Amino acid sequence: MLHTLSFIRTNRARHWVVILIGLLSLLSLGAGNGSVLSLSASGGSNFNETITINLSVRADGKINNSTFYFEMRAPDGTVVDTHSADAPRLEAGQTYAYSWQSNNSAYPVNGSYTVFFCWSPGNSRNCSIAQSSSGFYSVPTFGTLLSIVALVLLGVWLWTARHKLFGRQTTA
Repeated sequence: MLHTLSFIRTNRARHWVVILIGLLSLLSLGAGNGSVLSLSASGGSNFNETITINLSVRADGKINNSTFYFEMRAPDGTVVDTHSADAPRLEAGQTYAYSWQSNNSAYPVNGSYTVFFCWSPGNSRNCSIAQSSSGFYSVPTFGTLLSIVALVLLGVWLWTARHKLFGRQTTA
């Protein structure tokens, strides 16, 4: 009989430990929430121009260790640039502003681009704290028409300056 009571007490203790661990894990899931207050991109309306991405976030709960991750996506969804940074430790209600820059010289086409933001705990990219996206229009290339005009102007200049560039031809 004494052995049976000891077994029951041990099982009850195990159950309480399991319940306590479950409650603590539920509390940790609720912790670390945040909100994106603003995400914007400015610039990029000309060839080889810098685009400035501005972000403002607020911690809705205490956040100890987190990462910001950004993706610049072309109109077809192709990722053309990425950026990541460690976020500071934030207390509940605290706000933080961050910015970074990207140059559009390597972007493939003219059009509406999207900057995607993901805020994750640790070094993960699960966006479990917050996420947001914003659009902007970028002109990373001269475009077809301007490229043709530039080639025509280059041809005219070469035609008029051919004697200076290549020397005069003499006829014998």
